[in-house]
Amino acid sequence: MITLPYLQRLEVSWIKEIKVFYDLIDSLELPSLEVWRITVVESWVLDNMISLLERSGCSLRSLYIWQDTAPAVEDFERLFQAVPRLRHLEIDSPLYASSAPVVDYVLKSLSASPQYPTLQTDVTTGFLSGLQSLKLCGRELYAWAFIPLIYRWPYRKLLDLHIKMETVTIGREVSSKLAQLVDQGIKLRISFPGGDYIQKLRKSTGT
Repeated sequence: MITLPYLQRLEVSWIKEIKVFYDLIDSLELPSLEVWRITVVESWVLDNMISLLERSGCSLRSLYIWQDTAPAVEDFERLFQAVPRLRHLEIDSPLYASSAPVVDYVLKSLSASPQYPTLQTDVTTGFLSGLQSLKLCGRELYAWAFIPLIYRWPYRKLLDLHIKMETVTIGREVSSKLAQLVDQGIKLRISFPGGDYIQKLRKSTGT
């Protein structure tokens, strides 16, 4: 086992030899790791990531994932459970890979009702309750209607959300709610090849 007590940032990407990656991750212990950039090509990569995080006992703050394929959502669930103190999350998928299952899961989970351990505390727990910024990039997503639900919770009001998709298809009612969020000062950006979605929406509706 190789322990690197002061390493705070780790970037692992495009390792062609699977065994090299497997051996590398399984040989490390990184108790001070705060920032991790990684290319996820298969579900087993997530297994190794979770193992390293649990073994190291670190408090990861920033996670940047390039999702080359589409591992099962259940595997991502276990990964996010292993990083409860995450502040910044970015998931990027190439245009040939379906990003929808994972990004939809993230948005739905963020919109879920928060949990409170006891009535005597105001500490909020739940899915990535300390998240400050989220960027989702890919081909498409379907969970647009969950975005307004995210910001109904006070502790989510400061979440900086940037969604960049190749295809953006949003109904009129949800589009209106998203524009209202921006008017309220929520840090929400929706980008697509045609530019900024909210700005385009306002031009087309004259509002």
